Amino acid sequence: MYCAEALGTLDEAEYDRIVSELLLIPTKLEQILDNRADIQYFASLYFNHPSIFFIGRNIDYAIGMEGSLKLKEISYIHSEAYAAGELKHGTIALIEKGRPVIALSGVGNPKPFVQTLRERYEVVAEMTLDDHHVYKVRDMNALAALLEKHPGAVIVTTEKDAVKMTNRAKIPARVRSNLYYLPINISFIEDSATDFLQKLEEDVRGN
Repeated sequence: MYCAEALGTLDEAEYDRIVSELLLIPTKLEQILDNRADIQYFASLYFNHPSIFFIGRNIDYAIGMEGSLKLKEISYIHSEAYAAGELKHGTIALIEKGRPVIALSGVGNPKPFVQTLRERYEVVAEMTLDDHHVYKVRDMNALAALLEKHPGAVIVTTEKDAVKMTNRAKIPARVRSNLYYLPINISFIEDSATDFLQKLEEDVRGN
């Protein structure tokens, strides 16, 4: 951040926003650790695997390397992180049937998506939320108020955020009927799509 500020590639408002987010990290960590039951459940699924791999692109690759390091530090399970684009350059030979692979695919840079909206449509309002934000009633009310203020407007978000709005009872009808999202496209390697969908169906039915 210091280098970006010195080079003039980070404006003051963005700098302040990032600092504010960094100061919230202890609180967010406490919120994560409060979900002890979820943590124990996922640990029970993977504690007996000899190796676990992480893959991701760009910033997700960096996050994967940190996740892999932390896994080794706290569990002593062998783990490695690889750039998803290099998966077929020998790395894929390490992946065997039943070997857990954690694929990270977040929206690392939503700016092009937002910029495209601005260029093609009249954007009347924007709502910026923290990553992994948990939607609350007040968020839904704020969206409903914006729709009330701007008749004919719609809400555009990413599928990553849209899937969080699963509690229909807490979502105003106006928001539900005017919500559109950018879908996430998944690319599969060779014939892995069928295996993935079968495993996904098994997990869904099992839960």
